[in-house]
Amino acid sequence: MILSVFLFYFCFFLTFYFDFEFNGFLFLFASFFLVRKLFEYRVNLKSVWFFSLGLGFLCVLWMWFIVSYVGVLFTLLAVLLSIFILSIFFTLMFLPLIWMKEKRKILVYSLIYGVYFVLWNFVFYNFDDLGLSFLQFYFTQSSIYLFYPLFSIHPLLVNFVLVLLVFYFIYLVFDKNVNRVYWVFGILVFSNLVAKFYYDFLSGRILGYLNDKLNRENIFLFFISTDTVAQPPDYRIRNESMTFYKLSVALASAYSTRRNNESNFVFFLPEGSLSKDERYTFNLNNPNLSYSLSNLKYNVNNLIGNRDFFSIFGNSFLFFNPTSVDYEIKKIFNSVVLLSFNDINSLRVVDYQIYSKRFLVPFTEVTPGFFKSISKFLSKWIVLYKYLDYSKGEDDFKEFAVKDIKFVPLICFESFKHIYPISIYSDVDFIVVSSNDSWFKNNPMLFLHLKSVRVLSVVKRRPVIFLVNGYENRIFIFKDMTQNIKNTIHIVSF
Repeated sequence: MILSVFLFYFCFFLTFYFDFEFNGFLFLFASFFLVRKLFEYRVNLKSVWFFSLGLGFLCVLWMWFIVSYVGVLFTLLAVLLSIFILSIFFTLMFLPLIWMKEKRKILVYSLIYGVYFVLWNFVFYNFDDLGLSFLQFYFTQSSIYLFYPLFSIHPLLVNFVLVLLVFYFIYLVFDKNVNRVYWVFGILVFSNLVAKFYYDFLSGRILGYLNDKLNRENIFLFFISTDTVAQPPDYRIRNESMTFYKLSVALASAYSTRRNNESNFVFFLPEGSLSKDERYTFNLNNPNLSYSLSNLKYNVNNLIGNRDFFSIFGNSFLFFNPTSVDYEIKKIFNSVVLLSFNDINSLRVVDYQIYSKRFLVPFTEVTPGFFKSISKFLSKWIVLYKYLDYSKGEDDFKEFAVKDIKFVPLICFESFKHIYPISIYSDVDFIVVSSNDSWFKNNPMLFLHLKSVRVLSVVKRRPVIFLVNGYENRIFIFKDMTQNIKNTIHIVSF
């Protein structure tokens, strides 16, 4: 029994933090052995609680990185609180195993338990205040190509199917049909291999279609990755010299590849590439008075050394991440803005597109309400309380457009949320996830974030471009297509 539990923990760690091929089947094997042992041994509430504590601990291992930000005391408090809350949820999820002892009714139990299991994952998925939504990605297992069609219906549907499979295998073993277990596993693995080749082929077709459309519209996309000093005491310092150096390289490259004066260039700067201070704020009440306009113009002028150079990029746009401010209601937002170079040059905003982040990162961008109410006495030890919390954006869904090319921007943590049906993305050419992942260097959370971006591409069946600060830009279409970026003319990554 102990060996089965450790096997499950081991597979949980591998599949939760990494993305090995067929890791979903690894979970399936481990779950099968564990549940089989649970039926052979007496299971009580105490054992379920300790098992859930172990799962809760594995889920929050990534939180060790916040030691550098807020100290050991607060990190330990956050970890213990997270483990406790997760353990309660996990205990409720696995509680039915205590009574599911009748072998002859295993299929009926599996159906009931499958619905129950998915119900609690749905609670995780919608529990934004605690930031637990990422938990669903362990249970959905993004490497099972065979289940990709189910993602398009709803990611949590995969949970239900996996639970049914585990209990079906147990049923076969209890009926002494071990050979049938091997046959079913073999069929699943072979089918998954076939599905993998299919989705590899489909991803190439989708990337080709996007490149052809960009070619027809005469649009070039430049995605710039940068780096940041994200560790204390220089927590808020940004490596702007690298940002504008890479932008200058992108401008030079664009100039050399432009076909004519009708060419359109869109330069994407990731979240966190510009300083989070007054120099790069965007005024929501009067965009023309935005400090970011004058500072962007100043830096671009220094880059090109010739103000007439702006005319060459008259049809070009800059996508960047300012802190937008509503001075009337005294709120700040983590936003992304698409501005034309002409507007930057004239310091007069004629037209702009903006999206403000809806799902904020707990303890980083916003202090959860429950924590504020019980821990005000700890405020002098918590770095976050020295800064103003961000507010949630009001737009449920935002679509940016350059000519006939349409894309949806998401910011960082929002890649974990799939709250909109696939139909709403029918006219969208790609999704951009702008993120500052310099926090996660050498940290398992980076793997979770990359996994979320991959699952996002599966769920929405659209190319997802991971525009990142502190890491390498990636493009996902069912899988990592980063190498294919280098073979395209209209999608360029720096």
